[in-house]
Amino acid sequence: ADDRQAYALRLLRRCCHLADPASYDGSDSEEEDGGPDDACLRRPQLLAVAGMRGIIKIVDPVRGQLMLSLLGHGDEIYDLQFSPADRWVLASASKDESVRLWNVMSGTCVAILAGHEGHRHAVLSVDFHLSGSILASSGMDTTLKLWDVCGSDKMRKTFYDSYDQRGEGTVVQVKDGKGGTKNLRRPFPICTGNMPLFSTSKIHTDYVDCIRFVGDLILTKSVANRVVMWKPAGGVGRWTSHPDDSVEPEGACLSPDIVVLREFTLPSCEVWFVRFHTDAAGVLLALGNTVGEVRVWDVGLQIEATTGSNTASSFLWGISSPARARMVLNHKKCKSVVRHVAFAPDRRSLVATCDDATVWRWDLVSA
Repeated sequence: ADDRQAYALRLLRRCCHLADPASYDGSDSEEEDGGPDDACLRRPQLLAVAGMRGIIKIVDPVRGQLMLSLLGHGDEIYDLQFSPADRWVLASASKDESVRLWNVMSGTCVAILAGHEGHRHAVLSVDFHLSGSILASSGMDTTLKLWDVCGSDKMRKTFYDSYDQRGEGTVVQVKDGKGGTKNLRRPFPICTGNMPLFSTSKIHTDYVDCIRFVGDLILTKSVANRVVMWKPAGGVGRWTSHPDDSVEPEGACLSPDIVVLREFTLPSCEVWFVRFHTDAAGVLLALGNTVGEVRVWDVGLQIEATTGSNTASSFLWGISSPARARMVLNHKKCKSVVRHVAFAPDRRSLVATCDDATVWRWDLVSA
C-alpha cells in the first residue's frame, strides 16, 4: 500500500487541472521530445469529485486512475473549486457548515473556514477570486461571505509548509520511557478561520446555491428566479492586495453594505441546486430552469453602477429594468430540470446536465 501511495504521489506531481490545462507550468517539459504542448497532453490531468459520503476523490480521467482521497468533512460535499492562482489548491463546501482548503499535491487539509462568524447551515457554493486571495461562499443560511485565504502570515506559512507534507503530518522523535526514543507522527497543523472579511444576508432570503466572481463583482443565485450581480461597498479590490504584510486583514470588515448592479431574471427556476455558469472572459452568463430551458445573457460589465446610497436599503431596489436574456436554448425533448451548465473555453459550445440523466450540447454556428 505504501508503494502504491508513493507511486500515486509521484504521478500527482505531474498532474494539471482538468478545467485549465494551460495552467500547467511546464517546468520540466523541455525534456519531452514533443515540446511543452505535447508534454502537457501526455501528462495526467486532475478531476476532483465528491458527494454524499463527504470524501473528495482526485481522479485522473485520462488514465482511469484514482490518485488519492481527501478525508476530513463530516457530511455531504456540495461544491469544489480549484484556485486560479495555484492549481494545487482546492476549496470544498460541505453540509457540515465548513469550507476546507486542500493542497492536492500533498493530500493535506490546509485550512478550515468555519466557527463563530462562519456559516450556520450547509455551505452550498464556493468560488475563488481571480487573484486566488479571496474565497466567496454561500449557503442554506442565506448568507454570503468573503474569506481571506492567503493574506495573513499564518495562512501563507501553512500553505508553504503543506507542500512538504504527504497528508500524514511530520515525524518527530520522542522519548519512549525506557531510555530510548521512538518516532511519532505529529498531525499537520491546520489553519482555522472564523472571521470572514465580509458577510451579508441582505441580498437573498432563501438558500443561496451558487456564487461566482466575475472580475471584482459577484454573481449569486437563490430560488427566486433571479441572479443578482453585486459588490461590497468599497469593492473587493481593497482585499486582493496587502501592501503592508504586517497588517492582518482577517475580520477587517463585517459591514453588510452592498451595491447591487444588475439582476438577471429567469422564470421557472424556483428549485435549489440549479447552478449558473459564466464564460472564462466573464462576458456571458448561462442558467437553466425546471422546464428544460437554458438562457444566456450578456453580463454587461461595461455598465456602471447606479450612483446613490451604498447601503442595503438601496437594494429595495433602485435597479434599472432587469436584463433580458440574449437567447433562449431549448429542445422539444428536453423537458426536465437543467441542473448545471458550462461553457467551453472558447465560448463556442455550451453543455447542460438534466435530471433525466441527459447531457445536452449547443454549438455556436457561424453565419
